[in-house]
Amino acid sequence: MIRYMQQGWLVLLLGLVCGLALAGVDTWLGPQIANNQRLARQKAAAEVLGGTKAELITVNDAEVFEVTDKDGRLVGWAVPASGPGYGDTIRLIVGIAADGSRLTDFQVIYNQETPGLGNKIVEPAFRGRFKDKDPSVPLKAVQKPQADDEIQALTGATISSQAVADIIYKQLNETGLLDTLRGQAGGGTSAVRDGGPSATTKASAEH
Repeated sequence: MIRYMQQGWLVLLLGLVCGLALAGVDTWLGPQIANNQRLARQKAAAEVLGGTKAELITVNDAEVFEVTDKDGRLVGWAVPASGPGYGDTIRLIVGIAADGSRLTDFQVIYNQETPGLGNKIVEPAFRGRFKDKDPSVPLKAVQKPQADDEIQALTGATISSQAVADIIYKQLNETGLLDTLRGQAGGGTSAVRDGGPSATTKASAEH
């Protein structure tokens, strides 16, 4: 009996030590992981628009990257967007032309779609099907697209394909974000930066 009690306490002690060790590692690595994620988002924001600098601002209470070229000229907006996929949440960075008239590209920041099928949403061949599409129009993923509001779905992964289209449309339109960004191109002032009426993170990535 005493032997079993000793073994039980040993198991509890080992569990406590392991838990404390994991907590310590998380505390130590947490800030580094968060910083790496931030840099990855900024890099993706610049890439979807072919820009050199991505500055994080707030528009309509949403995070948006204002992307400029090496001369500081606005080339467009990169919008973080997320929603349900087939397997789990899909997280994107979506590029929009400076005047808000068309999609440029998107990057998949996170996905757990089916390997070899739905996870092909990360590939340039699929992403290119959204290029120059009007972001104010809901897109339908079909096998044989014939209309401007249709894109070719991935074979065997129509749900994942449609999920990407829905995530992009909802983030830009159901929040009124796209209309505001189009207003920005016309000289609007809805974006909040440092010194604005509310606290805003300001960060940039350069390549």
